[in-house]
Amino acid sequence: MKYRILFTLSVIFCFFSFYHACGQLPEGSKPAPTNIRSNECPCILPDLRVVFKLHAPDAGKVQIDLGKMYDMQKDEKGNWSVTTDPQVSGFHYYSLVIDGVKVADPASESFYGTGRMSSAIDIPEEGVDFYKIKNVPQGDIRSKLYY
Repeated sequence: MKYRILFTLSVIFCFFSFYHACGQLPEGSKPAPTNIRSNECPCILPDLRVVFKLHAPDAGKVQIDLGKMYDMQKDEKGNWSVTTDPQVSGFHYYSLVIDGVKVADPASESFYGTGRMSSAIDIPEEGVDFYKIKNVPQGDIRSKLYY
């Protein structure tokens, strides 16, 4: 059983190709700030729902565990997708669940905060911009050694 799961995971990751099959983004959506390698998905809709898409043609069942399990739907090309319920603003850990095995999303940064490495998505809060780079005078840091 253990070797069957490992074999299944290795086959699935071979077909992952470390990209998401996002295609065209839904109207008004924005890529999550935690995405890596210029991936467009997961993406956040204006009403704070999140769209997840990935390519795993040999997987039998794919889910997103975002505190609530969301079943993804597979199309004829092996692309899986789901749109979640609206999410509360803030930082949320999530995992892909592929044929019953939880894995980190290769399109998102990984974080250690759930007892293992997992992915996360940061849902922006309306009107809060303290993370955004602003056009203000910038300082510098210097080190001076005194003997």
